[in-house]
Amino acid sequence: MKSILLLSGIVFICCSANAQNVGIGTDTPIAKLEVLQLEGNASTGIHSTANPTNAATFPDPVGVHGYSSDAAFEGWGIGVIGNGGYQGVRGEDMSLQSFTVGVYAVGDLGASGAKPFVIDYPLDPANKILRHYAIESNEVTNMYRGVAVLDQNGMAKISLPEYFEAINKNVSYQLTSIGSAMQPYILEEVVNNTFVVKGAPEAKVSWVVYGERDDPTIQWYNNEGKNYNNEVSDKPAKMKGKYYNPEAYGQPANTGIHYKEKEK
Repeated sequence: MKSILLLSGIVFICCSANAQNVGIGTDTPIAKLEVLQLEGNASTGIHSTANPTNAATFPDPVGVHGYSSDAAFEGWGIGVIGNGGYQGVRGEDMSLQSFTVGVYAVGDLGASGAKPFVIDYPLDPANKILRHYAIESNEVTNMYRGVAVLDQNGMAKISLPEYFEAINKNVSYQLTSIGSAMQPYILEEVVNNTFVVKGAPEAKVSWVVYGERDDPTIQWYNNEGKNYNNEVSDKPAKMKGKYYNPEAYGQPANTGIHYKEKEK
């Protein structure tokens, strides 16, 4: 083991003859590379920056790349694990363009808990937080809504986005009359991204349209065996008898699916 005096702290770099693990800040590393940040001015164990000066040569810089295949033995093939007292993994959209995001998943984004947005509470932004949660469904569903005013004949043709029929199927409707006891109804269903509502003349109507997502991307996933219509499925063999949240079922923590990863 070598001890190196670095700035104001001691950094230990240790290589085990058997496991060939490397430790920074620890002489008993439990991984190929373990960085243990306990004291000092730095609050980050590892900081990686990818900021090439030649964007033409390096068009997609990556700060951290984690990859793991789904091994045949008992493993999960997890590329990156983040365990945080406040945030496990944080992604920040630096450019704030309409097509950029803080965190993006190629494929599905899963969570055993709720999926909220968290913002400063507008009525007391300095002291409070507001949470709203995503609506869950047993279908992959898109929702569109609006308010229409019917004409003197009690009709309104409502236009949906030009891409509506390109990405939706199995359309359903919900109509609510505002200021009139006469309930409106769908006179003509969606054709060419428009539908027609009939009701009381000059009445205001609140409408909601739901569509089952059917764009080429999700069709491809379905063709590859994803099967989004399968609500309940058997756990694979390596997950049998284990839980995403064992405590919710009164089971010990070591029956958690990712228990081993949490212990590292």
